[in-house]
Amino acid sequence: MQYGLIVFSETDNLGDDIQSYATRTYLPQVDYIIERENMHQFISEGNNHVAVIMSGWYLYNHLNWPPSPYIYPLNVSMHFDTYYSKYNGNPLEKNMVLEGYGAEWLNRNGPVGVRDYFTLNLLSGFGIKAYFSGCITTTLKKFPDVKKGEIIVAVDINPQIAEYVKYHSHKKIIEKTHKINLASVPLYERFQLVEEYLQLYQSASLVVTSRLHAALPCLALGTPVLFIKDTKFFNRIGTYMTYMYSVFEDDILLDSFQFDFDNPPQNPTNCLTIQKYIRDICRDFIIQCERKQDLFLTEQMLQKDLLKRNQTIQILKRRGHLF
Repeated sequence: MQYGLIVFSETDNLGDDIQSYATRTYLPQVDYIIERENMHQFISEGNNHVAVIMSGWYLYNHLNWPPSPYIYPLNVSMHFDTYYSKYNGNPLEKNMVLEGYGAEWLNRNGPVGVRDYFTLNLLSGFGIKAYFSGCITTTLKKFPDVKKGEIIVAVDINPQIAEYVKYHSHKKIIEKTHKINLASVPLYERFQLVEEYLQLYQSASLVVTSRLHAALPCLALGTPVLFIKDTKFFNRIGTYMTYMYSVFEDDILLDSFQFDFDNPPQNPTNCLTIQKYIRDICRDFIIQCERKQDLFLTEQMLQKDLLKRNQTIQILKRRGHLF
């Protein structure tokens, strides 16, 4: 069987590429690069199924769901949201992914492994069978030749927090950001950048960050992490606050939080269960795919898929959800 890798080409967040990079580590090879926001348009050569690990964040373009029938999916480490989703430039009134044909596709290819309890509750509310799998970025492997250094890496934190860390530490502070315009950068260069960041995180004595996909890789790389949290995106991050040390910005700025930045505690070990589970399910999926014969999609299958997509759009329009 052939394999596809989902990427978000237009991203300005390195965390998207970190997720794709982590997924890539499980694939025997990458035969197709599949654009996340246009998965419904994907066509394989020879009209055969292409195996895809569907980890990641979904979706800006809700009417482009579900994925193409050419995709043979492992639905694991998924997050669904509508916070940034729009139609014709306007915010969506409701989630368009989790009902109709989109829900049918998820149930047919389920149960769905989700990376947070918010998504688990969201899918369950739509009658979609789901379970908590955790995030695939927690399964990254350590780089063999990276040594620990006496540095603290601060990733996308409030400048006042950065100054607080500098004041309370004798170590060198390196400030980094995940906000990078990557749209015009070739994928191999983007993955090189991912590796540079991950190696830096692994070499640090501590990472202080507000980025989930800086924090979660640190759990895999054995680097103590302090997560700076807020309530705005707690649906995505709340699940993982028991897996790492965390603090609200105000608690640091009010100096009501005690933390030894020069000798930080090791991360909790409860993430090990997530790591093993995702590794096992991804490896089992690949073994299954290697044994599976290619499935040729007939014209009848493709027409049925197109009909159901059109029916879903018409239903949404009649309900007044599209304007």
